[in-house]
Amino acid sequence: MKRILFLLAIVGLFTVACSKDNEGTENTNPTEQPGAEEEEEEKEPQLELSQQSMSVGFESGSYSITVTSPFAWSATSDNDWIVVESSTGIAGIEELSFRVERSVVESVRKGTIFVKNADRGLYAEFYVIQNPLEPELKVATTQFNFTAQGGTQLVEVVANFDYDITTTVDWITCEKCADGVNVVVSENFSLETRTTEIEFGSNKFDVVPITIYVEQEAADGNEIQFGGGFIDNATRAQFFDLPYEVWASVDNNGYVENVFDRLYVEYIGGEWDYDQNYVKYWTENSVYNFEALVNAGDSVIEQRESDGMLTSLCYNVSDQSDLLYAKETIYTTTNDADLVTFTFKHLLSQVYVRFTNRIDNPDCWINVSSIGVKVADNAVVNFGQDGCRWDNHSGQTTISLGGIDRIDAGYDGITEVCYVIPQEGATITISCDLEAYIGDSSINTTPREVNVSFPIDMGKVYVIGLDCLDQNYWSVETRNEWEVSQFIEKL
Repeated sequence: MKRILFLLAIVGLFTVACSKDNEGTENTNPTEQPGAEEEEEEKEPQLELSQQSMSVGFESGSYSITVTSPFAWSATSDNDWIVVESSTGIAGIEELSFRVERSVVESVRKGTIFVKNADRGLYAEFYVIQNPLEPELKVATTQFNFTAQGGTQLVEVVANFDYDITTTVDWITCEKCADGVNVVVSENFSLETRTTEIEFGSNKFDVVPITIYVEQEAADGNEIQFGGGFIDNATRAQFFDLPYEVWASVDNNGYVENVFDRLYVEYIGGEWDYDQNYVKYWTENSVYNFEALVNAGDSVIEQRESDGMLTSLCYNVSDQSDLLYAKETIYTTTNDADLVTFTFKHLLSQVYVRFTNRIDNPDCWINVSSIGVKVADNAVVNFGQDGCRWDNHSGQTTISLGGIDRIDAGYDGITEVCYVIPQEGATITISCDLEAYIGDSSINTTPREVNVSFPIDMGKVYVIGLDCLDQNYWSVETRNEWEVSQFIEKL
């Protein structure tokens, strides 16, 4: 019995030992534990940033963050004020550099940098928050004094934004420059001191405006006055009392400005006068240029932007049959000068066409129809049913002068007048249809075109004679007290 119990005890010990050996074997191989394979599959690669956002000041600056990624990546920005400088990186730990431009807005602005590897499905976002601009505006001086002649003075300005300038008078202009603002004051022709204010500020930013005070001395001179008006031609100078309009500019040491702009001057009580609200005064050491028109209508004289000098822009004489023009230049050495006296000339030149029948047959008469005048590179004025009109063109437009019925042998016929702006050289093209008759029978109809070249002088009357045979002649006549020249061409 004791022997049997002993054997059973040995078998039990053996079984327990085997069980412990099996447990030790399982603990030394953890990769075979239940659920380990599923845990490894759930852990995916990630793209990590050293920080998720950054706040920066309104000034421009360069910044960087760290990108940790198991794969290569690229970076882009959604705003042009965020410039990504290192737009790509490789696997591992890389630096992403970017630059923020200076803010010019009055509120906080936000932008995003996107970091990604689209092929691997890796994405991250970095946010940039920039503070608004803190405006600064300073000027060195707030009081400026000018002489009556005017001129330019610099307002030194320190500002970190595009400020606004406000002035309410037309005798001051403000021009921004690198160092601030040039204040340009025109000449004061008044006998009173004048003052104004210029405001520097902003309609965009919350900044305290700065006021600049400007004072200009009164003019120390005598009133500009006008004398008699005369018409000058080849025979005489004739006084007249027609009202005229004046344009004038003054050149004061290279600074040119307008003095009169279509000033109406009229003859009243034996002297020439104008509205005292527009009185101007002479200044010393200056050059004055005056131009005047009689019967100006809607014609104008303007100041050229290139050099400030006056230039005529005549485009409508409002049914006037003549346009008188004068130009005077006066140099002053003191603040006084003589009366401005104009010697006017006829600005427009008249052109007629005369057709003469010199066919050696007393029974032959002619009709001239579809008469046209074309002046190359000129402006032609035609008085017709539509009234008076400046027809500005480049020599491609033919002005119709109608026709002339029945010119018998030995007689002539003359067209309506055509008004031409004078020029040094002109080519006038005369075109027409010429039809010859004997009795009541038409024997020939022929189109004709003749070119005549000669300088067109101011205020003259030109009669272009076209003969219907081979006789040519030259003579001088007088018409309406204008000088008349004749140019005869064989037709």
